[in-house]
Order: sequence, then C-alpha cells, then structure tokens
Amino acid sequence: MLSLKDFEKKAIVFIFSGEDKIRFANENLVVDDAKENKIKHQIPCIKVFAVYVIGNITLTSVILEKASEYGFSIIFLKMNFRPVAFMGAVTEGNTILRTKQYKSSLNPLLSRQIVQLKIQNQLMNLKNIREKNQKIKNAIQRLIEIINDLYGVNGEENAVLLGMEGNASKIYFSAYFEDIGWNSRKPRAKIDPINTLMDIGYTFLFNFVEAQLKLYGFDLYYGFYHRTFYQRKSLVCDMVEPFRFIVDKTIRNGFHLHEFDLDDFESRNKQYYIQIQKNKKYTKKFFETLLANKIEIFNFIREYYRFIMQNKPMTDFPVIRWE
Repeated sequence: MLSLKDFEKKAIVFIFSGEDKIRFANENLVVDDAKENKIKHQIPCIKVFAVYVIGNITLTSVILEKASEYGFSIIFLKMNFRPVAFMGAVTEGNTILRTKQYKSSLNPLLSRQIVQLKIQNQLMNLKNIREKNQKIKNAIQRLIEIINDLYGVNGEENAVLLGMEGNASKIYFSAYFEDIGWNSRKPRAKIDPINTLMDIGYTFLFNFVEAQLKLYGFDLYYGFYHRTFYQRKSLVCDMVEPFRFIVDKTIRNGFHLHEFDLDDFESRNKQYYIQIQKNKKYTKKFFETLLANKIEIFNFIREYYRFIMQNKPMTDFPVIRWE
C-alpha cells in the first residue's frame, strides 16, 4: 500500500494536445515540447501519481504498459475539460475490504458525518474572509445553526440530510461569491464563468480522489450518502464532498487576485467556456490546488480505509486537519 512518505514525492503531470508529446526513456516519463522538440519535464516513473491528458493525443501501448507497471493513472479530458476516460492503477481482489465496505455502508451515521464535514469546511471558507459584510456574518451564523441541527438528525433520514446540505450550500455560495457575480449553482449547465470553473475544478478533484480510492480496492460504485445508481461512482461522490471548498476557494481567490478574468470566457448557446488559448492558465491553477491539498486528501482516504478495515466506531471516523 502507498505510504504517506512515498505519496509526498509523487508528481501529477499535465499533457496538452498540440503542445506536448509523451514518451519513456530509461524508466522516466518524458514530456517533450511538440513545437521546439526539446524536453520540458523528465520524471522517474516511480514518482508519477497521475497523468492528465487534455485534448486529442496518441499514446502507445508501451505507455499504457508502463502506467500499469508503475501504478499511476492516466485521465483523458476534452479541451473543455470534460472527462473522456480513466485508466487507473487498481488494487484488485480486495474482497475483505469490499465485504466490510458493503456492511459499513448500512450505517446511517456515515451520511451525517460526511455532510457535517462539508458544511464545516464551507464555514471555514466564510470565516477566513477578512472583511465580512453583514450577509457573510449572517451566513456564518446560519451554517453554525445547521451544523448544530445535524446532531438531531437520524442518518437514515437521507432526504432530510440532502435538504440541509442543499440549504447550507445555497446560503454559503450566495455569501461567498456575492462580490463576483453569483447567480446559482447549476452543475454542467455552464450558465456563467463561476459555474464553468466549478465544473472544471470539481472534475479534477473527482478524478484525483478516484485515483486514490482505487489504490485500496474500494468498490467505487457503492456509496453510503450518494445512493447506488447505475454507472455512478457513488463512493467517489461521497469522498469528494468535504473537499469541494478548496475548489471554491481557488475560484474566489483567482478573481480577487486578478489571476482569473471574465474576458477569458466566451459564450456559445447560452453556455460559458474558457477560450482554448486560456485553458492552460486555469489548469495550472487547479493543478496547484490539488498539490497544495494532496496530503490532507491522502490522509482522509487512508484513514477511511483503516476505519472500514478495523471496524472502528463512529467516534474514529476520519477528520480533516487544516493548518
């Protein structure tokens, strides 16, 4: 199993169609500049955790063989960052884990715990805003009240939890993004630049979490809060929830620090897209976000694995520690 010490040294690589070429040389993954025909990056295969391929690119069977041999994932995305395919390093045949996973998923308190973690981190984002107007102060108070109300909810009342989570997110988004033109959250609708960036950031986060869950051999399709549904990776959806706030923070900071610009977007058929020539800037920023938080994500998933395997009580459900 991958240790924290090993994971800290792992790299995430991005390959852009038309700009990069990928090859292997002496057990290294080499990224060449497609135009200038010179090496941009050279990383030992053993240090690669995941490779994101953005756009159309040709990969040889050797590359796929090396990915399997060294246990790193390859994630394929369209130029608009829509996921196409995922080839991941997988721990196969961990039947003990899966048996315990299926049994533990019946515990209704797991759902309540994951919702609580999500709202607590949304609350932290609001509290970290230096200059708080009355709307932000009111939102902080409301989220605190919702967190307190969660303790009175039986985890079996999934519809109640969904309602409380939805209400908390509505309050949080409205206050957190108020000064950069917030409308509402519409997944995959791309109704404005913020929603478009959320879709992109959450996709990167989803793929990153999925790659780590695969290392242990979890059944990705069997969740506890997100109900099992055909072809939906419900467990990944569950594990992503507490970390969505880091994408939100990246978006808000990006606009406040003038790293993100509304002029980088174009509208087609009432949907907003990043201009292709601007894609790399946003990819780089979300990439930095994953790197900055990869240890916390790794620790949470590792502790969840131990929680399941050792039949730990709910008091030992993993927490997320932020500096």
